[in-house]
Amino acid sequence: MMVVISRRRDESIVIGDNIKITVVEIRGDKVRLAVECPSDMPLHRKEVYDAIQRNAASQPAPPAASSPPRPHFAGHGADKLDRFVAVLEVKLGVPITRDLVIQALREAGIAEAQLQAICQ
Repeated sequence: MMVVISRRRDESIVIGDNIKITVVEIRGDKVRLAVECPSDMPLHRKEVYDAIQRNAASQPAPPAASSPPRPHFAGHGADKLDRFVAVLEVKLGVPITRDLVIQALREAGIAEAQLQAICQ
Protein backbone atom coordinates (compact mmCIF):
# COMPACT_ATOMS: atom_id res chain seq x y z
CA MET A 1 0.00 0.00 0.00
CA MET A 2 1.26 3.49 -0.82
CA VAL A 3 -0.31 6.68 0.44
CA VAL A 4 0.74 10.12 -0.80
CA ILE A 5 0.32 12.83 1.85
CA SER A 6 1.18 16.53 1.62
CA ARG A 7 2.75 18.12 4.69
CA ARG A 8 4.31 21.48 5.41
CA ARG A 9 7.16 22.34 7.73
CA ASP A 10 6.46 21.29 11.35
CA GLU A 11 3.51 19.11 10.27
CA SER A 12 3.48 15.39 11.02
CA ILE A 13 1.97 12.09 10.09
CA VAL A 14 1.42 9.21 12.48
CA ILE A 15 1.75 5.53 11.56
CA GLY A 16 0.13 3.09 13.97
CA ASP A 17 0.46 3.96 17.63
CA ASN A 18 4.20 4.46 17.85
CA ILE A 19 5.63 6.07 14.70
CA LYS A 20 5.56 9.81 14.08
CA ILE A 21 7.19 11.51 11.08
CA THR A 22 7.58 15.30 11.15
CA VAL A 23 8.81 17.61 8.38
CA VAL A 24 11.53 19.69 10.07
CA GLU A 25 13.01 21.53 7.09
CA ILE A 26 12.46 22.04 3.38
CA ARG A 27 15.45 23.33 1.47
CA GLY A 28 15.23 23.33 -2.33
CA ASP A 29 14.57 19.78 -3.44
CA LYS A 30 15.51 18.26 -0.05
CA VAL A 31 13.19 17.56 2.84
CA ARG A 32 14.50 16.80 6.34
CA LEU A 33 12.32 14.48 8.36
CA ALA A 34 12.31 13.63 12.06
CA VAL A 35 11.18 10.09 12.79
CA GLU A 36 10.06 9.04 16.26
CA CYS A 37 9.77 5.27 16.66
CA PRO A 38 10.63 2.58 19.21
CA SER A 39 14.38 2.12 19.63
CA ASP A 40 14.16 -1.58 18.79
CA MET A 41 12.57 -0.85 15.40
CA PRO A 42 15.10 -0.82 12.54
CA LEU A 43 15.09 2.46 10.64
CA HIS A 44 17.34 3.06 7.62
CA ARG A 45 17.62 5.22 4.54
CA LYS A 46 16.57 3.12 1.54
CA GLU A 47 20.09 2.90 0.09
CA VAL A 48 21.47 1.65 3.42
CA TYR A 49 18.65 -0.90 3.70
CA ASP A 50 19.40 -2.12 0.15
CA ALA A 51 23.10 -2.47 1.02
CA ILE A 52 22.19 -4.46 4.13
CA GLN A 53 20.03 -6.79 2.05
CA ARG A 54 22.80 -7.26 -0.56
CA ASN A 55 25.30 -8.00 2.21
CA ALA A 56 22.94 -10.50 3.83
CA ALA A 57 22.45 -12.27 0.49
CA SER A 58 26.22 -12.55 -0.01
CA GLN A 59 26.85 -14.19 3.39
CA PRO A 60 27.60 -17.92 3.15
CA ALA A 61 25.05 -20.24 4.73
CA PRO A 62 26.12 -21.37 8.20
CA PRO A 63 26.83 -25.06 8.84
CA ALA A 64 23.69 -27.08 9.67
CA ALA A 65 25.00 -28.00 13.13
CA SER A 66 25.42 -24.40 14.26
CA SER A 67 22.80 -22.42 16.11
CA PRO A 68 20.13 -20.78 13.94
CA PRO A 69 21.29 -17.48 12.46
CA ARG A 70 19.84 -14.34 13.88
CA PRO A 71 18.02 -12.14 11.39
CA HIS A 72 20.46 -9.85 9.62
CA PHE A 73 20.10 -6.33 10.94
CA ALA A 74 16.82 -6.98 12.74
CA GLY A 75 16.41 -4.45 15.50
CA HIS A 76 19.24 -4.55 18.02
CA GLY A 77 20.26 -8.07 16.86
CA ALA A 78 22.69 -6.73 14.28
CA ASP A 79 26.15 -5.97 15.51
CA LYS A 80 28.22 -2.86 14.93
CA LEU A 81 30.19 -4.55 12.18
CA ASP A 82 27.03 -5.33 10.15
CA ARG A 83 26.01 -1.69 10.33
CA PHE A 84 29.54 -0.55 9.45
CA VAL A 85 29.68 -2.87 6.42
CA ALA A 86 26.32 -1.60 5.15
CA VAL A 87 27.24 2.07 5.55
CA LEU A 88 30.68 1.55 4.00
CA GLU A 89 29.12 -0.20 1.01
CA VAL A 90 26.77 2.74 0.45
CA LYS A 91 29.55 5.33 0.85
CA LEU A 92 31.91 3.54 -1.56
CA GLY A 93 29.20 2.44 -3.96
CA VAL A 94 30.62 -1.07 -4.32
CA PRO A 95 29.58 -4.38 -2.77
CA ILE A 96 31.49 -5.18 0.41
CA THR A 97 31.28 -8.27 2.58
CA ARG A 98 31.68 -8.66 6.30
CA ASP A 99 34.58 -11.07 5.73
CA LEU A 100 36.41 -8.48 3.62
CA VAL A 101 36.09 -5.87 6.37
CA ILE A 102 37.30 -8.33 9.02
CA GLN A 103 40.29 -9.24 6.85
CA ALA A 104 41.13 -5.56 6.31
CA LEU A 105 40.87 -4.85 10.06
CA ARG A 106 43.21 -7.76 10.82
CA GLU A 107 45.70 -6.54 8.20
CA ALA A 108 45.51 -3.09 9.79
CA GLY A 109 46.65 -4.62 13.08
CA ILE A 110 43.35 -4.67 14.96
CA ALA A 111 43.63 -7.24 17.76
CA GLU A 112 41.23 -10.19 17.92
CA ALA A 113 39.85 -8.92 21.23
CA GLN A 114 38.98 -5.61 19.60
CA LEU A 115 37.34 -7.42 16.66
CA GLN A 116 35.24 -9.43 19.09
CA ALA A 117 34.10 -6.20 20.76
CA ILE A 118 33.10 -4.75 17.38
CA CYS A 119 31.12 -7.89 16.51
CA GLN A 120 28.85 -7.60 19.56
